[in-house]
Amino acid sequence: MLPFRIDEQALFELLEAKEFYALGNAERATLFMDRVDAAIALTRDFPESGTLIPDSVGRWVPVRGFP
Repeated sequence: MLPFRIDEQALFELLEAKEFYALGNAERATLFMDRVDAAIALTRDFPESGTLIPDSVGRWVPVRGFP
């Protein structure tokens, strides 16, 4: 399996988004994290999925149902 990591800035933004959704609705925050987990699993299973980030080895993978 290829190495997998979440960029520090991306992790910070992820945690901010989780807090944002939790302020409005705890269930929505849980759904958000479930969808993030699904996106991570997809990326681990299919490393070339998502959009390649220019000038990077990283990929952008959308989280279904969330901006």
